[in-house]
Amino acid sequence: MTGLPVRTLNLLLAVTAAVTVTVAMRVVGLLLVSALMVVPVAAAQQATRGFAMTLALAITIGVVVTLSGTVFSFYKNVPPGASIVVLAIGVFAMITALAAPLAKRRAQRVAAADERCTLRDDVLV
Repeated sequence: MTGLPVRTLNLLLAVTAAVTVTVAMRVVGLLLVSALMVVPVAAAQQATRGFAMTLALAITIGVVVTLSGTVFSFYKNVPPGASIVVLAIGVFAMITALAAPLAKRRAQRVAAADERCTLRDDVLV
């Protein structure tokens, strides 16, 4: 047999995720776990292309929001779960607002590059 045992690794990943979510729900609550599973990934998908960049940005957003929310809640004496969720939603809103103009500019650059390639092809023919 050559290669990785994909079926075994997939099962291991699924079991690890299930145990992590179950334990985390009991420790910090359903709202926080749900928000940290969904919001950073949704925010990262607004700003990036490709799996690797989305994964890296989602992890970064999750860690930064969690640490910032925890520190904020310590100094303001508010619940950390709510602070983390509000910060995560704020980051999502900010990235979503910035992503539309950036996507438009990216599309214009791609269109301009395609036009230049078309013009060069016409000259060469």
